[in-house]
Amino acid sequence: MSTYAFRGNVHFIEQIQERLTQAGFTREGEVEAAGFVITYCTTMTQLEDLYFGEDGLLQRMVEGTQVIDMSPVTPN
Repeated sequence: MSTYAFRGNVHFIEQIQERLTQAGFTREGEVEAAGFVITYCTTMTQLEDLYFGEDGLLQRMVEGTQVIDMSPVTPN
């Protein structure tokens, strides 16, 4: 079974969490322990802060973690 962590807009994960469970994914609270990290931010600033800010995802994820960004924005 694959694990995922989610960061970002909670309304988004509420919409897809059931489908992820049906597909065999289990939600993990800690980014460091997840095989996949799913993100969704509504602004470019939020997305950049999430990935590159102090204690950002890129600092916390372990090598080999797959990142799936569903944000409707593109970071600079």
